[in-house]
Parts: sequence; structure tokens; C-alpha cells
Amino acid sequence: MIIIRSQSQEVIGKYVEVIADENVIKGFSAYGHMTVLGAYESRERAIQLINRIHECLLAGINKDYLDRKYRIKQDTVFKMPPK
Repeated sequence: MIIIRSQSQEVIGKYVEVIADENVIKGFSAYGHMTVLGAYESRERAIQLINRIHECLLAGINKDYLDRKYRIKQDTVFKMPPK
């Protein structure tokens, strides 16, 4: 699962699957709802963004740690670029 903000900046959502459909990036929720996250100039650019999302997942999008007696949980939001 990853949290992504759409290219239009109108949507922030949790997605279990993200795909490049030609030049359009689509995200699917756990309930199967589809959201268009961004449209780009080419399929190659869309694939580049899928690769960046993959790198974000590999780097770890969730942080969970203790700060003295408090538990801190942070989720990274991947922001779709304008172009």
C-alpha cells in the first residue's frame, strides 16, 4: 500500500496497485476503485514514474519509532509530478 497525491492535487489516496496504462497512471484502492493519478506526454514518462514509485516503496514509506515515551508513526506521501 502506498499513499499518493494526484497530479491535479485534488486527490490523496491509499493504493494497493498502481499501473501505467499507456501514458496514464492509475491507482486502485483495496476496494477496487480506480483513480487517475496523472496523465503524461508519453508511455515512457509514465513508466519512469512507476519506477520512482517502486523506488519509494523499496526505500520504505512507513516510519514507526519511539521518541522517549511516545510512539511516532509517519507515512510518506508520493506526489505525482506536474509533467
